Amino acid sequence: MASEVGPSYNDSRTGLRLLVSRFLIQVEGPDSCAIQNFTARVESMEMTAEEIKQFWRGFCQRRKISADLVAKGEAVIEKDPDYWADQTMGDLLETLSGKKAS
Repeated sequence: MASEVGPSYNDSRTGLRLLVSRFLIQVEGPDSCAIQNFTARVESMEMTAEEIKQFWRGFCQRRKISADLVAKGEAVIEKDPDYWADQTMGDLLETLSGKKAS
């Protein structure tokens, strides 16, 4: 059975930041300005509530999630889009299903 090693590189900006930073460390070296520049650019990325909801809808469509759960997720995103911009859609699904506290 495979075990999870390291952080999850799913659809979150944190996962993306970690993945690219590790790549840049290997390519450029640990003291590279490229790592700092990349991290600064990722940190400054802003997403609108509508962009997050579009991502959520695509996530749900790929997993054949019911329309009522999609609507509930959109309402949660609308309440705090800045928070959900930094979370995975899996986290949102877990929150909606009661498996994870928001």
